[in-house]
Amino acid sequence: MPETRENRQAERRQRILAAALELFTRQGYERTSTRQIAQAAGVAEGSIFNHFPSKKDLLVAVMAQIVDGYFGADLAAPKADTLDLLRETFRSRLEMGFAHAERVRFLLGELLTNQEMRQSYFEAVILRLTDRVERLLQQRIAEGLVRPCNVQVVAGALVGAFLTFLLVAVLDEERRLLHHSLDEISDELAHLFLDGLRPQEE
Repeated sequence: MPETRENRQAERRQRILAAALELFTRQGYERTSTRQIAQAAGVAEGSIFNHFPSKKDLLVAVMAQIVDGYFGADLAAPKADTLDLLRETFRSRLEMGFAHAERVRFLLGELLTNQEMRQSYFEAVILRLTDRVERLLQQRIAEGLVRPCNVQVVAGALVGAFLTFLLVAVLDEERRLLHHSLDEISDELAHLFLDGLRPQEE
Protein backbone atom coordinates (compact mmCIF):
# COMPACT_ATOMS: atom_id res chain seq x y z
CA MET A 1 0.00 0.00 0.00
CA PRO A 2 1.53 3.38 -0.99
CA GLU A 3 2.60 5.69 1.81
CA THR A 4 0.19 8.58 2.26
CA ARG A 5 0.96 12.13 3.35
CA GLU A 6 -0.84 11.44 6.62
CA ASN A 7 1.33 8.38 7.25
CA ARG A 8 4.50 10.38 6.60
CA GLN A 9 3.36 13.11 8.97
CA ALA A 10 2.49 10.58 11.66
CA GLU A 11 5.86 8.87 11.25
CA ARG A 12 7.69 12.21 11.43
CA ARG A 13 5.73 13.21 14.54
CA GLN A 14 6.64 9.92 16.19
CA ARG A 15 10.33 10.42 15.38
CA ILE A 16 10.20 13.87 16.96
CA LEU A 17 8.54 12.49 20.10
CA ALA A 18 11.06 9.67 20.40
CA ALA A 19 14.01 12.04 19.99
CA ALA A 20 12.56 14.51 22.48
CA LEU A 21 11.95 11.77 25.05
CA GLU A 22 15.52 10.51 24.72
CA LEU A 23 17.07 13.98 25.00
CA PHE A 24 14.74 15.28 27.72
CA THR A 25 15.43 12.18 29.80
CA ARG A 26 19.20 12.38 29.30
CA GLN A 27 19.76 16.16 29.41
CA GLY A 28 16.67 17.64 31.02
CA TYR A 29 14.05 19.89 29.44
CA GLU A 30 15.84 23.23 29.87
CA ARG A 31 19.16 21.98 28.49
CA THR A 32 17.57 20.45 25.38
CA SER A 33 16.99 22.69 22.37
CA THR A 34 14.54 22.14 19.54
CA ARG A 35 17.53 22.21 17.20
CA GLN A 36 19.01 19.21 19.02
CA ILE A 37 15.68 17.41 18.87
CA ALA A 38 15.33 18.08 15.15
CA GLN A 39 18.86 16.82 14.48
CA ALA A 40 18.24 13.63 16.49
CA ALA A 41 14.91 13.07 14.71
CA GLY A 42 16.36 13.72 11.25
CA VAL A 43 13.95 16.57 10.48
CA ALA A 44 14.18 20.29 9.92
CA GLU A 45 13.72 22.35 13.09
CA GLY A 46 10.64 23.99 11.59
CA SER A 47 9.01 20.56 11.27
CA ILE A 48 8.76 20.36 15.05
CA PHE A 49 6.52 23.43 15.11
CA ASN A 50 4.31 21.99 12.38
CA HIS A 51 3.33 19.33 14.91
CA PHE A 52 3.75 21.15 18.24
CA PRO A 53 3.08 24.89 18.74
CA SER A 54 5.88 25.23 21.28
CA LYS A 55 8.61 23.30 23.07
CA LYS A 56 6.33 23.16 26.11
CA ASP A 57 3.59 21.51 24.03
CA LEU A 58 6.16 19.00 22.83
CA LEU A 59 7.07 18.17 26.43
CA VAL A 60 3.41 17.69 27.35
CA ALA A 61 3.01 15.36 24.35
CA VAL A 62 6.07 13.41 25.48
CA MET A 63 4.62 13.11 28.98
CA ALA A 64 1.29 11.97 27.57
CA GLN A 65 3.05 9.33 25.50
CA ILE A 66 4.88 7.99 28.55
CA VAL A 67 1.62 7.68 30.46
CA ASP A 68 -0.15 6.15 27.46
CA GLY A 69 2.60 3.56 27.43
CA TYR A 70 1.75 2.65 31.01
CA PHE A 71 -2.01 2.89 30.62
CA GLY A 72 -2.71 1.96 27.02
CA ALA A 73 -5.77 0.56 25.28
CA ASP A 74 -5.41 -2.77 27.07
CA LEU A 75 -6.49 -1.04 30.28
CA ALA A 76 -10.02 -1.10 28.88
CA ALA A 77 -9.76 -4.56 27.38
CA PRO A 78 -12.80 -6.67 28.31
CA LYS A 79 -12.03 -9.26 30.96
CA ALA A 80 -14.48 -11.47 32.78
CA ASP A 81 -12.96 -10.93 36.19
CA THR A 82 -12.39 -7.49 37.71
CA LEU A 83 -9.76 -8.83 40.10
CA ASP A 84 -7.76 -10.23 37.18
CA LEU A 85 -8.06 -6.89 35.36
CA LEU A 86 -6.74 -4.96 38.35
CA ARG A 87 -4.02 -7.50 39.08
CA GLU A 88 -2.70 -7.49 35.51
CA THR A 89 -2.92 -3.70 35.24
CA PHE A 90 -0.81 -3.20 38.36
CA ARG A 91 1.68 -5.91 37.42
CA SER A 92 2.30 -4.78 33.86
CA ARG A 93 2.57 -1.10 34.80
CA LEU A 94 4.97 -1.74 37.66
CA GLU A 95 7.06 -3.90 35.37
CA MET A 96 7.24 -1.09 32.81
CA GLY A 97 7.98 1.42 35.57
CA PHE A 98 10.99 -0.56 36.77
CA ALA A 99 12.21 -0.97 33.20
CA HIS A 100 11.93 2.76 32.44
CA ALA A 101 12.60 4.31 35.83
CA GLU A 102 14.69 7.12 34.34
CA ARG A 103 11.67 8.36 32.37
CA VAL A 104 9.53 8.50 35.48
CA ARG A 105 12.26 10.38 37.35
CA PHE A 106 12.43 12.84 34.47
CA LEU A 107 8.67 13.38 34.67
CA LEU A 108 8.84 13.92 38.41
CA GLY A 109 11.65 16.44 38.12
CA GLU A 110 9.80 18.53 35.54
CA LEU A 111 6.53 18.46 37.44
CA LEU A 112 8.11 19.48 40.73
CA THR A 113 9.98 22.46 39.31
CA ASN A 114 7.56 23.91 36.76
CA GLN A 115 4.11 25.07 37.89
CA GLU A 116 2.91 25.78 34.36
CA MET A 117 4.00 22.32 33.32
CA ARG A 118 2.09 20.74 36.21
CA GLN A 119 -1.14 22.33 35.02
CA SER A 120 -0.53 21.36 31.41
CA TYR A 121 0.31 17.81 32.45
CA PHE A 122 -2.79 17.57 34.63
CA GLU A 123 -5.05 18.65 31.79
CA ALA A 124 -3.36 16.70 28.99
CA VAL A 125 -2.62 13.49 30.89
CA ILE A 126 -4.31 13.04 34.25
CA LEU A 127 -7.78 14.21 33.20
CA ARG A 128 -7.63 12.13 30.02
CA LEU A 129 -6.50 9.04 31.89
CA THR A 130 -9.12 9.53 34.60
CA ASP A 131 -11.83 9.81 31.93
CA ARG A 132 -10.67 6.51 30.46
CA VAL A 133 -10.91 4.79 33.84
CA GLU A 134 -14.34 6.35 34.49
CA ARG A 135 -15.66 4.88 31.24
CA LEU A 136 -14.25 1.48 32.14
CA LEU A 137 -15.91 1.62 35.57
CA GLN A 138 -19.25 2.67 34.07
CA GLN A 139 -19.07 -0.23 31.65
CA ARG A 140 -18.34 -2.75 34.39
CA ILE A 141 -21.08 -1.33 36.64
CA ALA A 142 -23.57 -1.70 33.78
CA GLU A 143 -22.44 -5.31 33.35
CA GLY A 144 -22.96 -5.98 37.06
CA LEU A 145 -19.25 -6.70 37.60
CA VAL A 146 -18.63 -3.76 39.94
CA ARG A 147 -20.95 -2.25 42.56
CA PRO A 148 -22.48 1.17 41.81
CA CYS A 149 -20.13 3.91 42.98
CA ASN A 150 -19.09 7.50 42.37
CA VAL A 151 -17.00 6.71 39.30
CA GLN A 152 -15.22 10.09 39.31
CA VAL A 153 -13.98 9.62 42.87
CA VAL A 154 -13.02 5.98 42.35
CA ALA A 155 -11.31 6.70 39.03
CA GLY A 156 -9.32 9.51 40.64
CA ALA A 157 -8.28 7.18 43.47
CA LEU A 158 -7.20 4.46 41.06
CA VAL A 159 -5.22 6.83 38.85
CA GLY A 160 -3.61 8.39 41.90
CA ALA A 161 -2.70 4.98 43.25
CA PHE A 162 -1.21 3.85 39.94
CA LEU A 163 0.98 6.93 39.62
CA THR A 164 1.93 7.19 43.28
CA PHE A 165 2.85 3.55 43.56
CA LEU A 166 4.87 3.85 40.36
CA LEU A 167 6.71 6.79 41.94
CA VAL A 168 7.48 4.74 45.05
CA ALA A 169 8.70 1.93 42.83
CA VAL A 170 11.21 4.06 40.94
CA LEU A 171 12.44 5.86 44.06
CA ASP A 172 12.95 2.61 45.97
CA GLU A 173 16.12 1.77 44.05
CA GLU A 174 17.40 -0.57 46.75
CA ARG A 175 14.00 -2.32 46.94
CA ARG A 176 13.72 -1.78 50.70
CA LEU A 177 9.94 -1.47 50.54
CA LEU A 178 9.25 -3.35 47.31
CA HIS A 179 11.41 -6.43 47.77
CA HIS A 180 8.49 -8.74 47.00
CA SER A 181 7.82 -10.12 43.53
CA LEU A 182 5.73 -8.05 41.11
CA ASP A 183 3.10 -10.78 41.09
CA GLU A 184 2.77 -10.66 44.87
CA ILE A 185 2.65 -6.86 44.98
CA SER A 186 0.09 -6.70 42.16
CA ASP A 187 -2.13 -9.33 43.74
CA GLU A 188 -2.14 -7.47 47.07
CA LEU A 189 -2.95 -4.14 45.42
CA ALA A 190 -5.75 -5.65 43.35
CA HIS A 191 -7.35 -7.21 46.45
CA LEU A 192 -6.91 -3.95 48.36
CA PHE A 193 -8.84 -1.97 45.75
CA LEU A 194 -11.50 -4.57 45.14
CA ASP A 195 -12.07 -5.84 48.69
CA GLY A 196 -10.54 -3.22 50.98
CA LEU A 197 -9.15 -4.33 54.33
CA ARG A 198 -12.37 -5.76 55.70
CA PRO A 199 -12.02 -9.38 56.86
CA GLN A 200 -13.55 -11.85 54.44
CA GLU A 201 -16.81 -13.36 55.55
CA GLU A 202 -16.79 -17.07 56.25
